[in-house]
Amino acid sequence: MPPRRSHAKSRRGCLSCKSRHIKCDESGPPCERCKLRGTACEYAGSTGTELKTAPLSPAKPRKEIPSHNAARIIRELQFPADRRLLELQLMHRWSTLTHKSCCTPGAGDDEVWEQMVPTLAVRYDFLLNGLLALAAFDCARSTTQSTYEQYVRSAVEYHALALGTFRSYLPLINPESYEAALCLSLMLMLLALASAQFTSKSTTTKSPDMVENAIVHFELLRGCVPLADINEDYLLSNPYIRNLKLFEDLPRATIDEGVRQALSQLSDINDRKIVSTVHESDERRVRQIAHWGACKKALAGLREFFERCVDDFTLGYVLGFLNIAGEEYIKALKDEDNAALLILMFWGVLMDKLGHKVWWADRFGSLLVSEISGRVLVKEDDKEVHSIILWARESLRDRPPEEIES
Repeated sequence: MPPRRSHAKSRRGCLSCKSRHIKCDESGPPCERCKLRGTACEYAGSTGTELKTAPLSPAKPRKEIPSHNAARIIRELQFPADRRLLELQLMHRWSTLTHKSCCTPGAGDDEVWEQMVPTLAVRYDFLLNGLLALAAFDCARSTTQSTYEQYVRSAVEYHALALGTFRSYLPLINPESYEAALCLSLMLMLLALASAQFTSKSTTTKSPDMVENAIVHFELLRGCVPLADINEDYLLSNPYIRNLKLFEDLPRATIDEGVRQALSQLSDINDRKIVSTVHESDERRVRQIAHWGACKKALAGLREFFERCVDDFTLGYVLGFLNIAGEEYIKALKDEDNAALLILMFWGVLMDKLGHKVWWADRFGSLLVSEISGRVLVKEDDKEVHSIILWARESLRDRPPEEIES
């Protein structure tokens, strides 16, 4: 072993350098190292009590990484070689970027998603799996095609794990786990939307049925209701839920003339059910009348969403449309009722507006409009139907990826 190289000790160095065990040039106060760090420079006197000090120097501004370099670094995400490293990468992604896309404008819940959710995820597997799934989808949108498929597959796996572990845990929900269960319920809604658009681009996973996916979204949303019913006092006292306005308390805005006309045409299409049932069997007539009533109620709710969901603070409420439309409307959708499908297409237009703001809803609305318009046009050769489908398609706006918030 080579002998240790000797050096002259700095016996009159400043206290800051001594505490860091680094050599001080003793030129201060302030010394050169304290100048660079922007820290207070203090020297001890010979008696050990007298101090020579220099005022805190302003730190040199940190050199920022140019935004185009930051974007390049994100795009160059490498898929880790083992699962442990993958989960470490996904947790880092959540803490730095993904959590921001879960925050609700006006709710003041940033700290919940950034700090509380990871803390709870250590205790509850269902929440950890949901967190990792959403972070994996987030990574997929920021990487090259070579690793895109790997992140999507991982996201789908964690999503399935989150659902499975949550279902098995639901009977055990208690006041201690309310917060974790509520956060996962909300996260599952975002995962349903993200999963639809990401798997539609994947070459190794089956393209989703967007209508079926919307129904899954409804069922996940409905799954939040029992949690809300467990303890109403908990929701009323929750600091970020308490800050949110009820949907019915949101102000109404005058809707665009094009929207008003399209909704009116959609109402006319729904009313045709009553006329067309005259020569139908009793069973068919009863079902058609039930679908007419369900669609009429859903249309009234849809008009309210167009009136109230108009800006960054209110667009998030569109996620609740299917819950307001109700079970009977979902039955009409499952029966492939044309008016029900067209109403869902209109909801897709609203979802596309939300997609301008958050990545997990980016393409969901446009995919839904595209699928439904194709389905209905196969069955309907009608000018009014063609007119509102054209309106829906023209209402979708292309936008550059950089406009989508992290």
